[in-house]
Amino acid sequence: MPDPPSPVPLGGAAPRRAADDELASTIVTATLEEEHRPRTNLLWCASFQLAWNALRARVGGELALAGAPPLGEALGRGTGAHFALDPASFVAAAGFAEDGVLEAVRAELRAKFGVAAGAELAPGAIEPGGALLYAFLRKSLSFATPLCAAQAPRLLFRGTPVRSFGLWQDGSPREKWRQRARQIAVLDHRANEDFVVEIATSEPDDRLLVACVPPAATLEGTVRAVLARADAGLSWWQRLRRQGELGPEEELCVPSMNFQVTRVYREIAGRKIESPAFSDHFIGDARQLIALRLDERGAVLRSEAAGVVLPAPARRERKLWCASPFLVLLARRGAASPYFAAWIETSELLQPVALDMPRA
Repeated sequence: MPDPPSPVPLGGAAPRRAADDELASTIVTATLEEEHRPRTNLLWCASFQLAWNALRARVGGELALAGAPPLGEALGRGTGAHFALDPASFVAAAGFAEDGVLEAVRAELRAKFGVAAGAELAPGAIEPGGALLYAFLRKSLSFATPLCAAQAPRLLFRGTPVRSFGLWQDGSPREKWRQRARQIAVLDHRANEDFVVEIATSEPDDRLLVACVPPAATLEGTVRAVLARADAGLSWWQRLRRQGELGPEEELCVPSMNFQVTRVYREIAGRKIESPAFSDHFIGDARQLIALRLDERGAVLRSEAAGVVLPAPARRERKLWCASPFLVLLARRGAASPYFAAWIETSELLQPVALDMPRA
């Protein structure tokens, strides 16, 4: 893929940028089925599933990959990503170069997000006979009243001092504290280390949940459990005691984040597509970008997924003729050195034949 343009800044300081293989304790996953591991972060965004679904729709059915890699099978099970998003927040498309899919994607990006969409992964061109699967997602959820921000160490995350935001007494006027507090709803509280909180944003149809909970076996299990607790809400006696609100002496402290991570899905790259619509085609490249800024101002999410489907190269009849300098080696298998070597530059040691002899 071509060199990307400069990304759209997410506001404030530049994000930490990293490729997935540069991160020692973070896994970027294309599906929620990823299992939790000790001391390991999991990042997921719907953009790659959106792109995969677009390719499935173009195929007209199941999208099978040679060898049935687990990631391909999991993507086949996750078909409902678009239902979780409003149409104005994403672009998803797939098609052949001859269909003008790249031009259609660029036009929709401009229409929905303007010229400064921040798209980085879309290729500059697609080779003839090739195809593109693509998705772009952008969400901006701001707080009407910015929350407290701690630049100096206030929160230790597993022993590491980190920047944080939330609600506490920072010397602001009482009315400012009330404005901040009205944005925070405690949806479930079982202990100071086991809670679910929602922070109201500028988008009433979107939810920003922060949950300190024990993990399930998979990321999907953890997500489902948190959503269930958020939807159930507090019990009647907790509401009676107004436990859904934070009091003047109570606090909320959440680590700030500002990163941009790119993941290459090597486990499906190079796999042949076993579907009639893409006969003799393979996944040439598949990658995803996830950028998040979460701080006292709110959350800004930008994610992009792109893959290139290429036609299989035509089979060539190989003729391996030593008509130029060559080497002959004799060696024991596993030995570091041979016991004979001949580098042939001239025909002096070769067996001549008469030019008028019949050719073999």
